[in-house]
Amino acid sequence: MSGVAGRPAEGRARLRALRAHLAEPLFSGAYSLMASTASTALLGLVFWAVAARLYSSAAVGRDALLIVSLTTLSSICQLNLFDSIVRFLPAVAPSRRALRIAMGYGVSALASVLGGTAFVLVAPHVSRQLRFLSARPGLAIVYVVSVAFWTVFALEDAVLTTLRRPHWLPFENVSFSAAKIVLLPAMLALGAGDGIYLGWVAPLVAIVPVVNVLLYRRVLAPEARAPLAEPLPTIDRNRRRLLRFLAADYGGYVFSLAPATLLPLVVVAHLGDSANAYFSVPMTLVFAFDLLFLGVTTSLIATAARTIERTRALTRIVTHRFLALLVPTAGLVALIAPLLLVPFGSAYSHHGTAVLRLLIAASPARAVIVLFGALSRLRTRGRPILLTQAATFAVSLGLAVAFVGPLGIAGVALAWLIANGAVAVAVLPLLVRSLRGL
Repeated sequence: MSGVAGRPAEGRARLRALRAHLAEPLFSGAYSLMASTASTALLGLVFWAVAARLYSSAAVGRDALLIVSLTTLSSICQLNLFDSIVRFLPAVAPSRRALRIAMGYGVSALASVLGGTAFVLVAPHVSRQLRFLSARPGLAIVYVVSVAFWTVFALEDAVLTTLRRPHWLPFENVSFSAAKIVLLPAMLALGAGDGIYLGWVAPLVAIVPVVNVLLYRRVLAPEARAPLAEPLPTIDRNRRRLLRFLAADYGGYVFSLAPATLLPLVVVAHLGDSANAYFSVPMTLVFAFDLLFLGVTTSLIATAARTIERTRALTRIVTHRFLALLVPTAGLVALIAPLLLVPFGSAYSHHGTAVLRLLIAASPARAVIVLFGALSRLRTRGRPILLTQAATFAVSLGLAVAFVGPLGIAGVALAWLIANGAVAVAVLPLLVRSLRGL
């Protein structure tokens, strides 16, 4: 009887321990971001599997290139505000946060409209694979608008994480991902050209306004009226040093984004749309996997930015609890690579398995680079971020151009592995030294 009676008490103790664990913002933020990334990746897998079944490989390759270009262009036009929000919004008084967030949305949305317009005007003359944009003005207009919507949608994640509402993210992103899947057959039934792309961007029109209205009413407005719960963190307000950091950080950010678009462009230019479909699907899966650890470092920055003196302790937690799990998980993905590609069809499994294994092998090295960048950002040191990302970009692109001819799409994946491995080896001693200096 005593054993039975002790079970409820043991259960309550475990529940209290779980609540105490999740009370640490680092863990709650990391788990929410990882759950959001994992669910989005899983539903993204379903999305591309359905697209591969419903549409031709040429249509998948063409619309995949369009989607990748949109996300990359949007990321550039965000002006690195995602990282800036996570790093510096905690230092803004609650009464001014809504205005600062709105200003960030407005500036980045305007940049997105200008960037999207330039893209649809210039890209058809640069790449023959994108000439269809000049022949379809309606699609070009949709593209420009969707770049702006995606920009705000992406910045919402930074705002929610920084304001300690990361548990909203899985619901937001699952709704978006599920709606995309539902719209795929609907677009096909309607006979819409580029149905994959249109189904992918259409849910943004509803989700972006809803999330921001809820954010203002339930978070920003109440916090502005309430007394200050904790002292605001201090930051270096030397304008010249801050501008140098932001410029270098933005440059590194742009270099980190470029491979997502330029590597598929290398494939398309040398091997065609169908080959890009077989390359883009594994790349999408691996980049989604890499976002898991990126979410952890985002939570690290958001938490440490409020209590900078805890940076070393928080980084040790990230290294021991999260980074240590990444290597065996990446190995498991490499082992079951053919099975992961089966839902897309036998052709994707046949052509994409080697690509997936090479790309996932680079993920542990990529995690080292990302963690190094997070610590540099917390210390407002932009030059190391710029140099590491520029080196990764230059080596990966140069080797991709050299390898794509003799090795095909596997050569492009090998270029990504070599570039990240080399840079990770170079920054690892600096990362260890940085941790010791905290």
